[in-house]
Amino acid sequence: MVLCVSGQVMALTQYNDGGTYDITTTINDDVWVDWQTPSMGTTVNLLGCGNIPHDYGMRAYEDSVININGGSLGASFLIHNRSQVDMSDGYINSSVAAYDDSQFSISGGSTGSMIYSYNNAEIDVFGGSIGQDVTAYDNSQVNVSDGTMGHVKSYGNTQTIISGGSMLGIYSYDSTHVSVSDGMINNISAFGSSQVNFSGGTLGHTLEVVENSQVTFSGGLVQNRIVAENDGILRIIGSDFAVDGTPVGYTELYSLLGGDWHSEPHRRLTGTLLSGEPIDNEFYISYNAQIVLTPEPATLLLLGLGSFMVRESLKKGRPDVSQKKRLHRLDAH
Repeated sequence: MVLCVSGQVMALTQYNDGGTYDITTTINDDVWVDWQTPSMGTTVNLLGCGNIPHDYGMRAYEDSVININGGSLGASFLIHNRSQVDMSDGYINSSVAAYDDSQFSISGGSTGSMIYSYNNAEIDVFGGSIGQDVTAYDNSQVNVSDGTMGHVKSYGNTQTIISGGSMLGIYSYDSTHVSVSDGMINNISAFGSSQVNFSGGTLGHTLEVVENSQVTFSGGLVQNRIVAENDGILRIIGSDFAVDGTPVGYTELYSLLGGDWHSEPHRRLTGTLLSGEPIDNEFYISYNAQIVLTPEPATLLLLGLGSFMVRESLKKGRPDVSQKKRLHRLDAH
């Protein structure tokens, strides 16, 4: 049980001696933890009646530990220098930004704004509710297994792994890598030179590959259309592919008119994905983009074995070249 009382502090509040502190009152000031005190590992717990009002925020530095198990935080929350923040309850009204090998994990509670990660930081979403987007920059990482949020956006060589949760969309840019194996998602859009592997989950609207990006689609459900634009490559792994009812085998599909996809006639692709789920979607291709229909690994192996057996059969039916030359020389004598 936490006893809630009213308290005020009228100067910057700092915790930096390596101890453990519980915030159970209202603090009308900014709270900094381990500012310029590396390796102290001070722990601060924001509990049920703890409150840092709207005009003030919190900053974590230098290996500090923050546990948000209730209460509320009004202004921005900045996390630096290998600090660890775990949120299981409570409310953060403003944005959260993690920098420099720090980590922010949320399994419960809610935030009212954005969550950002920069410079090798990590964001883990195991539950809870994020009011707006989760955005990763600069070699950072995002892992989502549950919870609700806005868009998940990746820039600058980041890695994003989605294995559950509900989100408005996934957007990848630059040289990012995104893996999606489950979840409820409205759109997936890959831009720049990003790479996306979509193997499970449900897309409420569109799977889109743009510019020089690449998307591999082997499982899951797309409830609307599939679009390949510009120079994007969409690889679909499965079997029994057909376009507008005509079997096409394993091949590459291109734009019919060579222009914007909105001017393309709609076509329909059917088949069975590697996961065993059906694919039955309208698709559009623009400019130099491609949709590559690729056999599943077992089929690919059989195709390879078949090709090998054909080559070996041809070899057996062909006379040995060296033997043929030797006989020719004997005939000449």
